[in-house]
Amino acid sequence: MNRLWTVEDVSDYLGVPVKTLYQWKWRGEGPPVKKIGRHLRYDPAKLRAWVDAEAAWWGIFRTVGIAPRGMR
Repeated sequence: MNRLWTVEDVSDYLGVPVKTLYQWKWRGEGPPVKKIGRHLRYDPAKLRAWVDAEAAWWGIFRTVGIAPRGMR
């Protein structure tokens, strides 16, 4: 089994603050995450798949020249 990533690992990978990752978890947003004890852990393969899916989703908006509500 591959090593799971910590919030610090994911923060570095995505370039977002650790606090943002905790907020996304609390809101049910962001990349797939597992809570192990009191710690959040991320599967690197699932995280990369989420990044790819997000990039594709945002690419749809760029292609048609619009921005999602609240992102203008």
